[in-house]
Amino acid sequence: FFYRLQEDESTDALNMKKIWTGDVRKPTKVAAELRKMLTALYDKFLDEDGVDYAGMSKSREFADFQTATAELQRIDLGALHRDEMIAFGVNVYNMLVIHAFATVGPPNGMWGRLNFFSKTAYNLGGHNFSLSEIENGILRGNKVPPGSFRRPFGSSDPRRQFVVVKPDPRIHFALNCGAKSCPPIKVMDPDELDDQLALSTEAYLENTVINNGEIQVSKLFKWYSEDFGSSTLEKLEFIKSHLPPEKQTALASMSATPTLSYLPYDWTVNAKTRAK
Repeated sequence: FFYRLQEDESTDALNMKKIWTGDVRKPTKVAAELRKMLTALYDKFLDEDGVDYAGMSKSREFADFQTATAELQRIDLGALHRDEMIAFGVNVYNMLVIHAFATVGPPNGMWGRLNFFSKTAYNLGGHNFSLSEIENGILRGNKVPPGSFRRPFGSSDPRRQFVVVKPDPRIHFALNCGAKSCPPIKVMDPDELDDQLALSTEAYLENTVINNGEIQVSKLFKWYSEDFGSSTLEKLEFIKSHLPPEKQTALASMSATPTLSYLPYDWTVNAKTRAK
């Protein structure tokens, strides 16, 4: 069961412990500096057993990072063009997951995951955005999330102005939700976005299995089916275009349209211990 869903739940923004009163800088610059701080933290507390989120949460560096996230309260999202918004959204999403793992701990079970992704939020430019709203509202162009029945932003929601008008389905291979089957964390640069999304997609699809007239892909293609095409043929064409050359050849050699099936999804998180 997929857990990045949008529900009728209140959100508590993790970056509202302090009100930002400093200068207002460009969102991409703020996000880049925060990502640099968090990357250093992640590397410091990562070893072969996983990430020590409990230790991270008690460090001086994490306290500095938390204070710095307050600047996101006053950024101007309306100043971002499409590629900047996509890069910003991906980077902030991945950052927020780690921030939440360190402060509230990774979610447990289906309902814990549902609650985590619908309530964990940042205040961005004066508006609260949950993880689900960043993904399904901004990055997917305000599409109905899997398992839900309505769009994240209603017709009168002021956050509608920030949705990506022409979404890129490759964002699904750049978003890291903290599970082992999620794509690895990548930092997106708006000036190199197309190449970075292409590389992230190709790397993730290396795990595609082609055998006996069947092609097995990540369940991301099931949960977000509409993002990859309106038919099985369109989905297969998307997959084929991002496969390694040898797998493209294997797919092209099939005499009939292959059956599309989905690989198991591992929700195990990379946490060494649960953060307190």
